[in-house]
Amino acid sequence: MSGYGITEDYSWKEDALEIELTVQVPPGTQTKDVHFKARANSIDLRVDTTTLDNNNNNNNNNTKQQQQLILLDGSRKLRGRLSLDGTFWTFSDRRRSITMTLEKYLAAANEYDVVDYDWKGIYPEEEILESKYDEPEMLNVKEYAASLGVDVDNINRSMVDETMFSSGLNLTQKTLEQLTDKGYLEQVTQQADGREYQTNPETGEKQDFAMDATTNKKPKDPTKIQIPFLDTQAPWQQQQTPPTVPVAIDETTKAPVVVDPETLSETVVQQSQQQTQEKKKAPKQDPLSVADPIEQLTVKRLKEILKQQGLKVSGNKKELQERLRDQVNSILTTTTKKSSSTSKANNKDEEGEGLVSP
Repeated sequence: MSGYGITEDYSWKEDALEIELTVQVPPGTQTKDVHFKARANSIDLRVDTTTLDNNNNNNNNNTKQQQQLILLDGSRKLRGRLSLDGTFWTFSDRRRSITMTLEKYLAAANEYDVVDYDWKGIYPEEEILESKYDEPEMLNVKEYAASLGVDVDNINRSMVDETMFSSGLNLTQKTLEQLTDKGYLEQVTQQADGREYQTNPETGEKQDFAMDATTNKKPKDPTKIQIPFLDTQAPWQQQQTPPTVPVAIDETTKAPVVVDPETLSETVVQQSQQQTQEKKKAPKQDPLSVADPIEQLTVKRLKEILKQQGLKVSGNKKELQERLRDQVNSILTTTTKKSSSTSKANNKDEEGEGLVSP
């Protein structure tokens, strides 16, 4: 269920997973003036302001005084708990406002507890000027089960865990769809023999639960996505396979010797031509079609990588992604310069060795 609300000091928009809280700031406020601190059950937001002191009228000098304006008091408890990994703020200079994205903490004490997803406000005691939320849509279990191909009227009760029906879960159809779209839920059907499968939404075919129903591949673990130049080697660092040289064992000295210089030359030329043909036959991959691995990382994983690199971990997801891309480009540039300088030094050493004093 989603909705919005307005008070005299702030406004918010809420969905099943997070809340966008917007607060207006005084004119002239800059990003460096913002002080934001989030805890599990409270948020504190303050901005630095400058005022003129007109008390000194004799000298006609107006002195500036620095003060902190409290927009959200950290001592006030929120209606629910926050997940700090997904809580951040952004500053809009055009709208003169600060927007905070508050991710809800949805974990329950045990698997049968009923979790109330809707806050319907920010603080338990607040004067709401306007508020509107969607009316809850009750889930028809029989129709939902029928859409999955299950006839609830002909279920073997001895194979059903009845505690899942007596726990009082009040999820609506719309809430289930939102959680499914976000990737938190998947529709899985379990057969009598214990096997589980998913239904492909496009073809309607049944897929094993261990495979992705849309791509027919195992789902990717976002924590194992490799970042270029951080987790993998650069192309020029990869070892190249040297060409094979035709050799034979000398029966007298028992040492390997080249069979024939002419044969060696022909072999090297043939192998070089073969590698060139293989490169031409290899399908060219469009660089635009390759997915950026940084885009697939979660906010938590981005912060872990940035922390390992000694970089800041504040800001929203887009800022974290740009910061990581800049770090990758910096590493790429440094590695290229080192490779170039090493190559030049080797060339100078070879030229020095070739010189003969008169």
